[in-house]
Amino acid sequence: MYTELATTTLRSDEEATIARVQAPDSRWGELITPFLAHKDRVTRWQISETVIEDPSPLESYYYIAHLDGEVISNIATWEYAGSGILGHVFTAPEHRQKGAAKAVMQYQMQDFRDRGGEALFLGTGYDTVPYYLYKGFGFESVTPNSGFMDYYTRSESSFEREYFAPGPTAIREIGWQDWAGLVTLFGSSQGTWLRMFASGNTGRRNFEGDFTDLYHEVRERGTSWGRVLEVTSSKSVVGIVRLSPDPRFGDAVHTLDVHVHPAFEADLGKLIDSVGRPVSTKVQAYVGSDDSAKLGALQDAGFAVEAIFENQLHNGSESIDVTVLARHDG
Repeated sequence: MYTELATTTLRSDEEATIARVQAPDSRWGELITPFLAHKDRVTRWQISETVIEDPSPLESYYYIAHLDGEVISNIATWEYAGSGILGHVFTAPEHRQKGAAKAVMQYQMQDFRDRGGEALFLGTGYDTVPYYLYKGFGFESVTPNSGFMDYYTRSESSFEREYFAPGPTAIREIGWQDWAGLVTLFGSSQGTWLRMFASGNTGRRNFEGDFTDLYHEVRERGTSWGRVLEVTSSKSVVGIVRLSPDPRFGDAVHTLDVHVHPAFEADLGKLIDSVGRPVSTKVQAYVGSDDSAKLGALQDAGFAVEAIFENQLHNGSESIDVTVLARHDG
């Protein structure tokens, strides 16, 4: 659905139209998709899925500046349960230095607030021109000297207190809405250090690209499996379990990753039990020494300790051991 938001005079004196395109929209999607054709193959798949196709319940918005139908600048947001991701910020080279991206972002941020948005996350290069553009609109580094940035309409503490409030949960298949939900979960200020071994997520790290790779494996290739834990009332995404082949060993070994927000550690066991078991394979899991709840849940599910790697990870000055557990399925 196309919604015109404003017209603006660029530095070139051209009159550009600022608009919001909400998926699914095949007409404008067919213009936005080639405009972003410089992206990699999986990202081009994601763009098509989230502008031409219907990714609901994910709310997918592409904000554009156009000159009589010619798209010259784009910013997208993908949102679920009040939080979202900002990305695909791109201006055609011949239209740069005209103020188009700044104008699009001005209206995008206002629209996000007007629709009741609570938190946005993005990834960019630290201490770059884009970094300071985002900082000018209220984004801050999630961790010091980081290009992973967040923005809250109120405050981080009030958002996390409400988003991760305990309540009844349900497990469901992973879907597009979990792109926003899992970036929020992995960006949380609370959580263990080793959050997902298969994609190397330690500490507060952006899960944006990792999710599209994972979901492409689940949806298009069928090589990985995933379930998420969702609070039934708020729809907040508070946990994930993933089973995927370890590329170092072919089909002989799978890796099981499970991560929850600390308020939902009691649900670790049911998340682990929700995953189907691959036939005739060994399943390994990796647990940091700061995560006794995960260690206990895996052992309760039949995993046994194979090895302990001492001082394998470092969180600042803190050294973290990594325990490797295994279960033989099939």
